[in-house]
Amino acid sequence: GGIAGLNVGGSTAGTIEICTTEKYCTVTGRNTVGGIVGYQGTATAEHTSIVRNCTSRESITGYGYNTGGISGSITSYGDSFIENCQSYGDVSSSLHQVGGIVGYIVSKGETAVDGCIAYGNCRGQHSVGGICGYAKCNDAACIVDSIYAGREVEATGNNGSNGYTLATGLIGWLQVGTGKAHIVNCASRVQTVKTVGKAGGYPSANNTLSGI
Repeated sequence: GGIAGLNVGGSTAGTIEICTTEKYCTVTGRNTVGGIVGYQGTATAEHTSIVRNCTSRESITGYGYNTGGISGSITSYGDSFIENCQSYGDVSSSLHQVGGIVGYIVSKGETAVDGCIAYGNCRGQHSVGGICGYAKCNDAACIVDSIYAGREVEATGNNGSNGYTLATGLIGWLQVGTGKAHIVNCASRVQTVKTVGKAGGYPSANNTLSGI
């Protein structure tokens, strides 16, 4: 990550706050690459991990899984939050789970992206979202009061098992662990979502969507 590689809550909350990365920089890595932190999470249900009031201005490039403008990945048994953060740079990866704020979320506790804005373009093979690439949330708020204000979200391939490319202006692929996953008071101002067809290769115009 641009600030830390790892933020794991232990006996006290693991917290990164009021940090800024500069515009003319690039964060590059293989798996789990983020503009502020690479990996975020907790090992037990009693612990909490937080990234708060941070700004990422650099470009983020991954060559594997889980690439995000603020956090590459959240894997949490407890509660994990990204709060009031902004990401300005483009986020891209040659593989999956790419998001303007976070690439990948799997949580057994309460996990939320709350009050965040992403401005950069997002590009990956599949599971690409303006806010989050892939999320599997339990019966709690997942994405709250957040905006994707970038121009373009692009999926360059498919996930292989069912051929879906999974790209949207908010969450590329959303799954529910238990109960309901809540997306609350969010907006996407994306101008274009680009995907490819099941067989690969760039599609006809009907696979390019605007205003989603």
